[in-house]
Amino acid sequence: MNSLRKDNVEGVDVAKPVLKKSVTVPKLIRLLRSQLDSMNLHRIRRNDRSMAIRRLEKYLGAVPRDPLVVNEQLLSDFENWLVGDDQSSRLYHRKATSHLRSVINAIPDGKRNRRLLTNTELRRLHRFDEFPLRTRELLEHFLEDGRIVKRSGGTLKTTSALLSTSVRENAVFAVTMLMRLVGVDDVTRISRKHVDQYLRHKGEDARETAIHTLWNMRPFFRNLAALGLVDTDPLDGIGQQKSKVNSDYVPADQIAKLADLATLDKSSFRDIRGRLIAFTLCYDYGLRIGEAARLKVSDVRLNDFVEIVLRGEIQKGAGKPPATLRNLFPESRKLFELYLELRQDAGSDSLLLSLAGKPMRGSGCRNAVKRVSEELAILTHAGSTPSPHRYRHSLGTLNVGELGMRLSPYYLMRRYRHNDLKVTTQVYVANNPLLDEAQHLAVVNAALGNGHAPEGDPKPRAMASDMTVPETAAMAKVRSLGVSWRSLRGYAIGERAAVKRGGKIFYSEAFLDRLCTEWMTRAEAMRLMGIASPTAYQNRVRNHGIETLVMGKASLAKSSDVIRSLRQPGS
Repeated sequence: MNSLRKDNVEGVDVAKPVLKKSVTVPKLIRLLRSQLDSMNLHRIRRNDRSMAIRRLEKYLGAVPRDPLVVNEQLLSDFENWLVGDDQSSRLYHRKATSHLRSVINAIPDGKRNRRLLTNTELRRLHRFDEFPLRTRELLEHFLEDGRIVKRSGGTLKTTSALLSTSVRENAVFAVTMLMRLVGVDDVTRISRKHVDQYLRHKGEDARETAIHTLWNMRPFFRNLAALGLVDTDPLDGIGQQKSKVNSDYVPADQIAKLADLATLDKSSFRDIRGRLIAFTLCYDYGLRIGEAARLKVSDVRLNDFVEIVLRGEIQKGAGKPPATLRNLFPESRKLFELYLELRQDAGSDSLLLSLAGKPMRGSGCRNAVKRVSEELAILTHAGSTPSPHRYRHSLGTLNVGELGMRLSPYYLMRRYRHNDLKVTTQVYVANNPLLDEAQHLAVVNAALGNGHAPEGDPKPRAMASDMTVPETAAMAKVRSLGVSWRSLRGYAIGERAAVKRGGKIFYSEAFLDRLCTEWMTRAEAMRLMGIASPTAYQNRVRNHGIETLVMGKASLAKSSDVIRSLRQPGS
């Protein structure tokens, strides 16, 4: 790799043009397109390079060059032409020249100028040079054809399904890092001894990150084991990454800095956008930064609440239905109104735009959150600058149970769009550093009748004074809703409307009454609205803001919302 930085490499004079001879514009474009067709690229990467070639053809038609010599000066002039007077867009347009380089350098008959390879391309081209041939072949084979592995009859077998590109890339990166760290150059010789050596090197403070790295490389070793290239998987017994640990949060007094609109420059598009992303989208709505970046203006509706329709294709995980989220805090509505007013003349439907009017990506949104956090001197409990995901986690950490807005785990599960209530409970209840003290205060206050409780202490929502009924009577009461006993129990416990006495579950009668009077089945709602198609029902729910509740296999609709929708025009 270091040899490529010399002036002469393998007889290639780097001072010469990229191509041996000058060419005509049509011939150059044909050559580039032919080379692109022969390259095995992912659809997105191919489209990027195809667009760059079309732009080069347009540039050469507008700015003729005679003779046409393909060299670094041509690419520099092409980039300047793309940028024009808008210097802020140079970083964006530099990608086009980078894409052209990758196609030009792949032309087999061209005299390649090694300086045209980017640093990233150089690292990728020579990243396995230090390893023996057999190891290089295994790593490259996995990158090209790494398969999903399943256990069948006690043995591992490869399937016909290909692992995603990101999984393969992450696995190979982690494996090569481990090999360099433990001093092994043959990947088939890595054993549990080397894994333990890696964990000791990382230490206890970084153990969670180390486990995450080991879990990333597991698909690679499972492929080796399934192909019979290793006898045992060195990662057997290594637990999955602890994604259910809530390790840090943004305290309430720091969140208050974001919510204080008196410190906001209401004429600054950048400041309003930063607060909108950090406080409203990440904290209030609990969105992941990738979901926030892909929102459109058409996904936002300003009604009694600010409603965001989170499309299924932008959510984490496949096959998720659209979700309608409403703001919890009034400051979010004000931030939306200010932001939408400043971007109303933009030509893009993307909600979040850069200062140049281009749709923002995840990295741009992260930078905006970091910027506003640093300007307001916001720090997490651990003393670091919050990331977007720290704000997302902080909503549940500060507002579950007896804390803050006293949201139930079941409500948080729906807001975070988790697939399992256990995940929500594990992160925001079992591992919540704030909840132990709050629950202790609630128990003490209940025992003392709040006689010695300071004003403002959290009050428990105890069921001691509630009329309760056993589970058999509760199931009889909600039979018309089609809810199973397992789903009812999980929901009621999450809402703290059920208690366990003598090994049996008892339900709050008031809770059951509300459930039966405030909700109806989806079939009943469709019958009232005169709808037969599930798709039409989902459209009605989305367009009229009808609140829904899913309990296991039972889908319920808010009765008052259904009746209100019948009175609206066009129903």
